[in-house]
Amino acid sequence: MPPKRCCCDTNCTISTDDFNRANANPPSGSWSVVSGEWEIIGNQLEVITEGPIVTTVRQGPSTRPNTEYSIKMYFVCKNATVGSVFKIICGYENSNTFYWIRLERVGTSMQPKFYRRSGGTDTLLMDIETHPGGIPFPVDTSGNLFEGKICFSQNDWTLDKGSGLGESGEGLEVQNSETQWTYTGTGGLGSLPSTLGMVGFLYGDFDDFAFHYHWEAKAVCDYCSCLCREPSDVDTYAQFPEELLLTFVPLFDPSTYPCELNNATLALKQGEVVDGFSVLSPRKYLWTNEVVSSEDTPDDLRAFFYCNNSTGPVDERFTLCVSIPSLSGTYEWGNGTTRAGAPCDDVYWAESSCIPLVLTFRPLSAGPTTCEISAGVQGLKNPLCPIEGPCLEETAGNTAFLTGLQWKLVITEP
Repeated sequence: MPPKRCCCDTNCTISTDDFNRANANPPSGSWSVVSGEWEIIGNQLEVITEGPIVTTVRQGPSTRPNTEYSIKMYFVCKNATVGSVFKIICGYENSNTFYWIRLERVGTSMQPKFYRRSGGTDTLLMDIETHPGGIPFPVDTSGNLFEGKICFSQNDWTLDKGSGLGESGEGLEVQNSETQWTYTGTGGLGSLPSTLGMVGFLYGDFDDFAFHYHWEAKAVCDYCSCLCREPSDVDTYAQFPEELLLTFVPLFDPSTYPCELNNATLALKQGEVVDGFSVLSPRKYLWTNEVVSSEDTPDDLRAFFYCNNSTGPVDERFTLCVSIPSLSGTYEWGNGTTRAGAPCDDVYWAESSCIPLVLTFRPLSAGPTTCEISAGVQGLKNPLCPIEGPCLEETAGNTAFLTGLQWKLVITEP
């Protein structure tokens, strides 16, 4: 019996096939062997000669305006011994043009590669070399199995471990693992191929196939990776780029208090920082800046932008944390929550949007710290402006002025 894939209430299943039937070459059921040779044997689908085998089940068009065909599929790789290779077709257009993912077992793991075949020529889009922060998928070594899940849409081409849980509700990011891989680029199909659906296989032995609608095609279904979705409009959403830009926008006339932080920017890259440098990851979960900040910010200022698991409220899905360990004085920022000791804040949707991407967070401020106006004469300045910020006479008015200086934190595309 194949695992249960979908809750009936969401009605996201398009087709399933457990291949539990008589041996057949070519395979019986809703399949078309475009080229190569395939067979059903021992209640599973097996390749004899490489070539596309594509489902003949054709899903209905997207129910959203101006969107393309998109799907989510489950599959099990069988006979996944060391060195074995599996090739899964995500978006089939014709025999020489389609999107596909290659999986190879190396040791106890599956290593993925994302490809676009156009006119018979393959172009590598993403692998462990282009995204060295990616983590391979663990294999069930006792049975030499790998259960996978793929989303393929305009904004969400994602490979993950299959959970067996299926659809779980409207617009949920089903991030099943730290090993999730998402390609940042265009997916989806503008039209279906004649007589065929859009998914299938190219090479390998498989079982327990399930073919579902994706959230971009049907709002009640799931999506796989982090999408920017506005809470007030289910049809306003976008893919996050691999690099974001954090800007410190002064909420005062910059001429009243010069500061290197005024309109300063930080590049945030998708992934972790290792030995002071960003290591690009395919998982859309965390964006960070390199340890050496820009010349207009404190040297050790670190910013962490998180795309949280979407089981919580929509307005809590995106969090920014800011850490300035060496700051002389104190700074105020965030909503009282912390991650790894850094104060954090959730996005403020009243001033934010996904198209264009503008995510706004509460203002940053700092209490005045002492400085020297002249030899032996003490004054006050804002510690966030160590170079350009002038040292002011310590008066009640100047103290209030320095305390009131604020910078709004805004994330946009570069």
